[in-house]
Amino acid sequence: MRWPGVLKSNTLAPEVLQQLCLKNLSSVLEDFNASRAREGEKLKAVLIARVEGMEAIVA
Repeated sequence: MRWPGVLKSNTLAPEVLQQLCLKNLSSVLEDFNASRAREGEKLKAVLIARVEGMEAIVA
């Protein structure tokens, strides 16, 4: 397949690429964990609202 500009060979040595990935890994994981925590808080709020709605129906 020929797709000019889409597929091209890697010009970085594997060792250099590994170092760049490891350098940014900590920051990426912190951002990921923060994002999951925000998602968890939003999900918690949704679930609490639904439970309160069910409690109001049964009461």
